[in-house]
Amino acid sequence: MTALPEADCFLHPDAVAGVVTGDDWRRPELQARYGGHWVPALLARIRAQDSSDGGS
Repeated sequence: MTALPEADCFLHPDAVAGVVTGDDWRRPELQARYGGHWVPALLARIRAQDSSDGGS
């Protein structure tokens, strides 16, 4: 499996851990914070994950 990219984040140091990763879309607090505002491919994965586990 290929490692997901990471990047330092300097936009809102008080709101994030300082590193943005390719797995951040899986974090429930970020899913709640951004609601339906994800790229369509990730939004489909989030919705599929929610329906398979009974919702978040």
